[in-house]
Amino acid sequence: MHLLVLIPPKVSISGYVGTVKGRTAIRILNKFRNLKEKPYWANHFWTRGYCVNTVGLDAEMIRNRHGRIQNILATYEYENTD
Repeated sequence: MHLLVLIPPKVSISGYVGTVKGRTAIRILNKFRNLKEKPYWANHFWTRGYCVNTVGLDAEMIRNRHGRIQNILATYEYENTD
């Protein structure tokens, strides 16, 4: 299964994936109750792992944003050293 989602930075990726896996497993197993009877399921619909990758990010924008953040941090550190 592949999903393309936009997750805000304040949301944990592992928490999001856990929520998606949990909710979809419950819905699928409720809709197809005969799947629960299969001995090879071991009462787990999804595997334990997942893979995350980024797509569609503008590398130039990321470099610029990272540079601005580094400049702000450097200025803050310089101004707050005694």
